[in-house]
Amino acid sequence: MASRYHWVTGGGSTAFNGQTIFTPVNIAVPAGATMKRFMLKGVQILGYADQTDLGAIHPLSWYSLVEITSGDYAGREIYRTYRRIPMETIGIYNPLHSPGPSAQYAQYVSAGDLEIGFNERCSYGKRTGPGFNVRFSSAIFVYPPGSSSPGGPVSFTFAVLYYL
Repeated sequence: MASRYHWVTGGGSTAFNGQTIFTPVNIAVPAGATMKRFMLKGVQILGYADQTDLGAIHPLSWYSLVEITSGDYAGREIYRTYRRIPMETIGIYNPLHSPGPSAQYAQYVSAGDLEIGFNERCSYGKRTGPGFNVRFSSAIFVYPPGSSSPGGPVSFTFAVLYYL
Protein backbone atom coordinates (compact mmCIF):
# COMPACT_ATOMS: atom_id res chain seq x y z
CA MET A 1 0.00 0.00 0.00
CA ALA A 2 1.36 3.42 -0.97
CA SER A 3 1.65 6.12 1.65
CA ARG A 4 -0.85 8.95 1.33
CA TYR A 5 -2.16 12.06 3.01
CA HIS A 6 -5.62 11.87 4.62
CA TRP A 7 -7.90 14.65 5.90
CA VAL A 8 -10.25 13.83 8.76
CA THR A 9 -12.86 16.40 9.75
CA GLY A 10 -15.39 17.02 12.48
CA GLY A 11 -17.29 20.08 13.51
CA GLY A 12 -20.33 21.65 14.96
CA SER A 13 -23.37 23.70 14.12
CA THR A 14 -25.36 25.06 17.04
CA ALA A 15 -26.55 28.25 18.68
CA PHE A 16 -24.93 30.42 21.31
CA ASN A 17 -26.35 32.88 23.79
CA GLY A 18 -23.59 34.77 25.54
CA GLN A 19 -21.05 32.58 27.26
CA THR A 20 -21.26 29.12 25.63
CA ILE A 21 -19.00 26.06 25.76
CA PHE A 22 -19.28 23.87 22.65
CA THR A 23 -19.08 20.08 22.44
CA PRO A 24 -15.44 19.05 21.79
CA VAL A 25 -14.46 17.51 18.45
CA ASN A 26 -12.34 14.33 18.72
CA ILE A 27 -10.33 13.01 15.79
CA ALA A 28 -8.46 9.69 15.77
CA VAL A 29 -5.08 9.47 14.05
CA PRO A 30 -4.29 5.77 13.31
CA ALA A 31 -1.20 3.84 14.39
CA GLY A 32 1.80 4.45 12.15
CA ALA A 33 0.52 7.84 10.97
CA THR A 34 2.11 11.26 11.38
CA MET A 35 -0.15 14.29 11.92
CA LYS A 36 1.14 17.06 9.62
CA ARG A 37 -1.45 19.85 9.93
CA PHE A 38 -4.57 20.92 11.81
CA MET A 39 -6.99 23.69 10.97
CA LEU A 40 -10.22 25.44 11.90
CA LYS A 41 -12.21 26.45 8.83
CA GLY A 42 -15.74 27.22 7.69
CA VAL A 43 -16.29 29.39 10.76
CA GLN A 44 -19.49 31.40 10.92
CA ILE A 45 -20.54 33.29 14.04
CA LEU A 46 -23.54 35.61 13.80
CA GLY A 47 -25.28 37.31 16.69
CA TYR A 48 -27.67 40.07 17.61
CA ALA A 49 -28.98 41.67 20.78
CA ASP A 50 -30.90 44.83 21.55
CA GLN A 51 -30.62 46.72 24.82
CA THR A 52 -32.05 49.87 26.35
CA ASP A 53 -28.78 50.59 28.19
CA LEU A 54 -25.45 51.05 26.41
CA GLY A 55 -23.72 49.70 29.52
CA ALA A 56 -25.38 46.31 28.92
CA ILE A 57 -23.43 45.73 25.70
CA HIS A 58 -20.33 43.61 26.33
CA PRO A 59 -17.52 42.21 24.16
CA LEU A 60 -17.24 38.54 23.16
CA SER A 61 -14.17 36.40 22.53
CA TRP A 62 -13.65 32.96 20.95
CA TYR A 63 -11.45 30.38 22.69
CA SER A 64 -9.75 27.50 20.84
CA LEU A 65 -7.70 24.64 22.31
CA VAL A 66 -6.12 21.73 20.42
CA GLU A 67 -4.61 18.93 22.50
CA ILE A 68 -3.56 15.32 22.14
CA THR A 69 -5.48 13.14 24.60
CA SER A 70 -4.04 9.64 24.09
CA GLY A 71 -1.01 7.77 22.77
CA ASP A 72 2.64 8.80 23.12
CA TYR A 73 1.73 12.50 23.27
CA ALA A 74 -1.17 12.26 25.76
CA GLY A 75 -1.68 15.47 27.71
CA ARG A 76 0.16 17.65 25.21
CA GLU A 77 -1.45 21.00 24.43
CA ILE A 78 -0.41 21.95 20.90
CA TYR A 79 -2.43 25.12 20.25
CA ARG A 80 -4.39 27.67 22.30
CA THR A 81 -5.78 31.07 21.37
CA TYR A 82 -8.32 33.70 22.36
CA ARG A 83 -9.72 35.82 19.54
CA ARG A 84 -11.94 38.87 19.77
CA ILE A 85 -15.26 38.55 17.92
CA PRO A 86 -15.84 41.80 15.99
CA MET A 87 -19.00 43.72 16.89
CA GLU A 88 -20.89 46.82 15.86
CA THR A 89 -23.15 48.82 18.14
CA ILE A 90 -25.72 51.29 16.91
CA GLY A 91 -27.95 53.62 18.89
CA ILE A 92 -31.41 54.66 17.81
CA TYR A 93 -33.13 57.57 19.53
CA ASN A 94 -36.92 57.31 19.49
CA PRO A 95 -38.63 60.52 20.68
CA LEU A 96 -42.09 58.93 20.20
CA HIS A 97 -41.43 56.14 22.71
CA SER A 98 -43.84 56.20 25.68
CA PRO A 99 -43.77 57.44 28.39
CA GLY A 100 -40.82 59.65 27.31
CA PRO A 101 -37.76 59.76 25.10
CA SER A 102 -35.55 56.69 25.23
CA ALA A 103 -32.64 55.20 23.37
CA GLN A 104 -32.46 51.74 21.89
CA TYR A 105 -29.10 50.05 21.22
CA ALA A 106 -28.45 47.14 18.91
CA GLN A 107 -25.33 44.99 18.98
CA TYR A 108 -24.32 42.89 15.98
CA VAL A 109 -21.47 40.39 16.02
CA SER A 110 -20.05 38.45 13.11
CA ALA A 111 -16.87 36.48 12.52
CA GLY A 112 -15.55 33.97 10.02
CA ASP A 113 -12.33 32.29 8.98
CA LEU A 114 -10.34 35.54 8.84
CA GLU A 115 -11.11 36.38 12.48
CA ILE A 116 -11.30 32.94 14.12
CA GLY A 117 -9.84 30.28 11.78
CA PHE A 118 -6.30 28.89 11.84
CA ASN A 119 -4.13 26.56 9.76
CA GLU A 120 -1.09 25.17 11.61
CA ARG A 121 1.74 22.84 10.57
CA CYS A 122 2.99 20.19 12.97
CA SER A 123 4.61 16.75 13.11
CA TYR A 124 3.29 14.29 15.71
CA GLY A 125 3.41 10.52 15.39
CA LYS A 126 5.85 7.83 14.24
CA ARG A 127 5.75 5.11 11.65
CA THR A 128 6.21 2.58 14.46
CA GLY A 129 4.11 4.47 17.03
CA PRO A 130 0.58 3.90 18.33
CA GLY A 131 -2.43 5.89 17.21
CA PHE A 132 -3.61 8.91 19.15
CA ASN A 133 -6.59 11.21 19.55
CA VAL A 134 -6.69 14.94 18.88
CA ARG A 135 -9.33 17.02 20.67
CA PHE A 136 -10.52 20.48 19.61
CA SER A 137 -12.32 22.43 22.33
CA SER A 138 -13.96 25.82 21.84
CA ALA A 139 -16.10 28.37 23.65
CA ILE A 140 -17.45 31.88 23.44
CA PHE A 141 -16.74 34.07 26.46
CA VAL A 142 -18.39 37.35 27.45
CA TYR A 143 -16.86 39.91 29.79
CA PRO A 144 -17.89 40.46 32.49
CA PRO A 145 -19.01 36.84 33.00
CA GLY A 146 -22.74 36.33 33.42
CA SER A 147 -23.68 39.55 31.64
CA SER A 148 -26.21 39.63 28.83
CA SER A 149 -24.92 39.54 25.29
CA PRO A 150 -25.93 38.62 21.74
CA GLY A 151 -26.94 35.18 20.63
CA GLY A 152 -27.19 33.45 17.27
CA PRO A 153 -25.91 30.58 15.12
CA VAL A 154 -22.36 29.18 15.13
CA SER A 155 -20.80 26.65 12.76
CA PHE A 156 -17.23 25.46 12.19
CA THR A 157 -15.15 22.55 10.89
CA PHE A 158 -12.00 21.21 12.57
CA ALA A 159 -9.70 19.19 10.30
CA VAL A 160 -6.56 17.11 10.80
CA LEU A 161 -4.17 16.06 8.00
CA TYR A 162 -2.07 12.96 8.58
CA TYR A 163 0.37 10.95 6.49
CA LEU A 164 0.12 7.14 6.52
